[in-house]
Parts: sequence; structure tokens; C-alpha cells
Amino acid sequence: MQFRSSTLVAVSLLAMLMSLVPVTGCGSKKRKPPTIAELLDDARKAGTDEAQAKQLTRVARLQLRSGNKSGASKTLSEARSKLSPSKPRKPKPAPPAVEAAAPADGEPKPDDEPLPEGEPAAEGAAPAEAAPPADGTAPADAPPEAAAPAADGEPAAIPEPPPEEAVPEEPPRVINPVAAAPLLMDIAAVYSELGEKGAARDVIKQAIKMAPEIPDDISRSALFATAGGIYGVRQGGIGDAAAARRSLKEATSISGNVEERFRAQALAAVAMGYVNAGLAKEASDMVTTLEESARNVESPRARTEALAAAGNVRAQSGDKERATELLGEAASTAKGIEGAENRAYALVAVADATSANGDRKAALKLIAEAEKAANKVGDPDAQENAKAKVRAAKGEIERRKT
Repeated sequence: MQFRSSTLVAVSLLAMLMSLVPVTGCGSKKRKPPTIAELLDDARKAGTDEAQAKQLTRVARLQLRSGNKSGASKTLSEARSKLSPSKPRKPKPAPPAVEAAAPADGEPKPDDEPLPEGEPAAEGAAPAEAAPPADGTAPADAPPEAAAPAADGEPAAIPEPPPEEAVPEEPPRVINPVAAAPLLMDIAAVYSELGEKGAARDVIKQAIKMAPEIPDDISRSALFATAGGIYGVRQGGIGDAAAARRSLKEATSISGNVEERFRAQALAAVAMGYVNAGLAKEASDMVTTLEESARNVESPRARTEALAAAGNVRAQSGDKERATELLGEAASTAKGIEGAENRAYALVAVADATSANGDRKAALKLIAEAEKAANKVGDPDAQENAKAKVRAAKGEIERRKT
């Protein structure tokens, strides 16, 4: 009995000691968010110039939100440099040879100085080969650094500079306009939010110059539509309504060349450009055209995405009621799509627009359905792509403030 009691006491003491040990371990500690310096370092290590520019622009937005305008401006300049062809570096010209100063008037030249008494003048005489000079200076063929200092009254010998090595020319950076032009528009947008309107204009012009090299009409139309939104008069824009209209007119013209089944996608970008520019009447007319185009699309997925885009534009323009109607129609169409892959992508489009309309709860329900659809995709690569799209959209919806 005594042994059992001792054992019970020991177990009780051990239990009490264990209860004092904190249950939280290293895994429960929250990881500190990366600093701006760390984010900049990560951005500069990205694999391509376009990737670096994209990440640097994100860092600039964070700096702007934190009130560091000078830092944001500096980061944007670095991001822009990644999307500009670098000029070949030319070899630096060699510096001109420094000539010895001439003696002042009235002063004897070195050759005319009188010799000390008792020493005959030896005109034209030269010291024998290999014989060191009598004054202790280094031989003529010695390197400049070995020369002894000149005697008082004589000019110092100035060694010639070593020949400058030629700097090899750098090949110009190859820029992909399809990737670079939209990134430049992002940089211009942040510049306009910073209030640096001149820099924003310059970057927009740089991007627009790439437009002829973009073969896709949808992307080219979206480029001009984005420019119109930045040029516009809404808060954070440049405030040039005339330039906004010119850009959006060009975007509308290009969208007319898009194939009918994809035209709604181009029209959605143009309509959003008018909304962002603060041109309410033009935005309303364009979104009406967009809705009509959406209903003429035969593909269920394309029709869903077009209706979602129309709902998004209505939401951004403040017409929440009409946006809700369009998004309800889009959700119903998406759920009826037979193919799991197309259904997943369509549901993501509706969820994103629903979130933009302010209904976060409904958006997350749609994302849950999109996850189920993505998990049913048969091809492994296609399934992984669909799941990645769903995860990205879910993260954006969860971060978005409603």
C-alpha cells in the first residue's frame, strides 16, 4: 500500500508539472509579415524582367498605402526600367594628357639654368648606358612610380595615365509587348495615384507605342481602355477627359474587330474603362451594348463570363440592383454547364463579380462550387490549373473589403 501511494503521489506531481508547461509550441507562432526591404529583395530576384517589374509595382502600391510616397516613386522608376530597352554602353573616352605647366615670364627654363661653379657645361652629352644619374633620380626607362622627386625649382615629372580598357557594349534588352504593355499601365496607374501625372502620361505613351506589336485585338482594346480609365477624371486619375475619350474611342473601334463569341470580353474592358474614367453616360451606353452582346453568345461559359462582366460593370457604376439581376442570371447559367472545367472557370468569374458587387457570402458559396467542379476535371494538368485559378480567386475575395 505504501508503494502504491508513493506511485500515485509521483504521478500526481508529474501531472501538475506537465500542466505548467505551455501547450503552445513553435508552430503556433504567427509568422511576421515580410518587410518592404525583404519584398524588394525578393522582387529583384524574380526570374524575368517582367516578373521583377510586376513584383516591384506591387511593392510600390504597399509603400503608397503606408504613406511612403518617395519610396513608392523610386520603386516605380525601377520597375519601369525593367520594361525599357537598355541603351548600349559606349566606351568611355580616355582623359586628355596633362601637360606640364610652362614657367612664368622671366623665370629661367630648366635647360637654361646655370651650372654650379667648377662644373663644365657638357652640351649634348648623355650619361653612359646603365649608369645611374648623378642626382639620384631613377633611370629614364624606370616605371613612373619609381621616379624620385624633382629637385627644387624643377617641374615635377607627370606620369602618363595607363590606357583605359574599353567597356564592352551591352545588347539591348528584348521586350515582350504582350506582357510589358499591361504592366506599364499598372505602373502608370500607381503614378497617377501618387499625383505624378507627368510620369503617368509618359508611361502610358510608352505602353501605347507597343500596341501595334500586340496581335490580339482583345488585349489591344483592353490596353486603350485601361489608358482611358487612367486618363479619366475620377479620384486618382490624371483628370484629362479629352484624352480619356480619345483612348476609349480607339478601344471601342478595336473591339468591333473581335470575333462575335469573344466580343463581350472586349466590350467589358471598354465599359469598365468608361466607368473608371468617370464618363457615366458613355459607360451606361457601353454596358447596354455589352448585355446585348452577352445574350447573343452561344457558348454557355462565354455567356456566363460576359454576363458576369456586365454585372461587374453595373456594380462598379453604382447600379447594384441591375448588377444583382445580371449576376443571378450568370450564376444560373454557370451551374448548368456540363463540363467540369468550363463550369469551374465560369463559377470563378461569377464569384469575382459577385464579390465586387458587395456580396462576399454569396461569392464564397460560388467559390465552393467552383472547387468541387475543379476537383472533377479529368486531365491532371487541366485540373491543377483550374484548382490554382480557384485558389487565387478565393484568396482575392477573402482579402477584398466589402
